[in-house]
Amino acid sequence: MPTIYADVSRWRKGARDDVARAAHNAETTSWRRSLREATFDPEDHEVLFEQLRAGLRLSEAAAVVGQTTHAVYGRARWDAEFSEKLERVLAETCPAEICGTAKGARQGGHCASCRAAHRGRSVG
Repeated sequence: MPTIYADVSRWRKGARDDVARAAHNAETTSWRRSLREATFDPEDHEVLFEQLRAGLRLSEAAAVVGQTTHAVYGRARWDAEFSEKLERVLAETCPAEICGTAKGARQGGHCASCRAAHRGRSVG
């Protein structure tokens, strides 16, 4: 009788079917998120938000907590609670005089409306 491996173990043994690939991807995603949670914890989130409220740009505030804007927005993609808080703080602190327009984005606006206008999209 053949040995039956879990789908992730089958991936490690060389199986490349869709089920094994999905199990491998899920395990890798979980592992990477656990690393991000260890290096960018809720205390760091609060420091980031405080720095944004103090007037720093997102890239500067992220650097204070040892992160990049890519890491911050990446966290916001999968952590709904963090995403909601981040968007609230970015909206509160948006420096644009004409928020939600392309001109607002050029003035340094960083809220969701300004980011969408910068990309030529509308926020809905």
